[in-house]
Amino acid sequence: MLMGILHAAFARRSFRDPAARSTGLLPLLLCWTERARQRHALAALDAQQRRDVGLEADTIAREIRKPFWLS
Repeated sequence: MLMGILHAAFARRSFRDPAARSTGLLPLLLCWTERARQRHALAALDAQQRRDVGLEADTIAREIRKPFWLS
């Protein structure tokens, strides 16, 4: 599965560009890790915290259902 995800990421146009490829895999992995961390934090918010940041439950549910490789 991971190989399929990586293949899909590198198949995107930005990774076919030599300048984008030169940044390496590490920035991509760090970005994915940060997205996953943020989505887990969103999932942990209670109703009061959601109101404080101005997010509806359905908005959060939609965001946390996304795979980490999608922004």
